[in-house]
Amino acid sequence: MTLDKLGLPFRARNALRLGRIHTMGELAAMSADHLLALRGIGAVSIEHIETALQSCGLALEPSPFSKPPPWVAAATIEHRERVERRRSEVCPECGR
Repeated sequence: MTLDKLGLPFRARNALRLGRIHTMGELAAMSADHLLALRGIGAVSIEHIETALQSCGLALEPSPFSKPPPWVAAATIEHRERVERRRSEVCPECGR
């Protein structure tokens, strides 16, 4: 079944589409950690996705330590890691 049936917000739907996730089965096979690696997916999108999947009797994969599915681009994961590294490099004196 396609993701259009879940009634997700526009931003979440687009981020999943760009991450090459098109069906509920593909979505349920992913963990929240894998989804957070997609550009455009954040904590609020994860909450929307979990709620929508629960309404269909599905849930995200619980194991955060499994390998990402093949349709998750390595470049997306690398991008997320770069952003997290930059966020952790905050100057303690000025906060920038």
